[in-house]
Amino acid sequence: MAVPPGRGAVAVMGHVHMLGGTAAWLAACTVTAPTVGVLTAGAAVATGAALLNDIDHEHSIARSILGPITVGLSWLVRTGCGGQRRITHCLLGTFLFSAGIAGAASYWHWPSWVVVALLTGWTSHIALDMCTKQGCPLLWPLSMDRFGLPRDVAITTGGKHDDHGKRGGSKALTAEHLLVVPALLTVAVIAVYMLASGIRP
Repeated sequence: MAVPPGRGAVAVMGHVHMLGGTAAWLAACTVTAPTVGVLTAGAAVATGAALLNDIDHEHSIARSILGPITVGLSWLVRTGCGGQRRITHCLLGTFLFSAGIAGAASYWHWPSWVVVALLTGWTSHIALDMCTKQGCPLLWPLSMDRFGLPRDVAITTGGKHDDHGKRGGSKALTAEHLLVVPALLTVAVIAVYMLASGIRP
């Protein structure tokens, strides 16, 4: 459902997005039952991919990961799209990302699990941000309406650092720490148990 943007709200913290990418990948693997090598390598790819959506954020890990290259890319995305949290958090951006990954995989002959891991990380990021009071502008650029949980049940985020690790955020524990992190850890542990035990959904 469309939700009004939260004033002063911040996005999910980077390390929580990484955990989300890992948990989503492990959960997906309970269906496909990959080899141990693909399981671990895919987890690393999905974990990193879960940070890519925030390339347009001035304090994100994705912006600084490759120095001037990603700093410049961050500036291009942010200025070209009119600000943060637009094309990287919408359906159009997801389609373009998917098309780009598919093209790269075809050109460089990537195995299919790399594509799945990248898309798993990307979509897990959007799913988590839709649980926040900000929501995501899924229909951008047609509309800036934010979609996600109703504001009275949407999670609060932040903590000792702000949404991307910059010091200065509130020191109070939030629903992100008390609910989301334990939930993601539970998903990951259950998925690992199912994989180790040969249990399929």
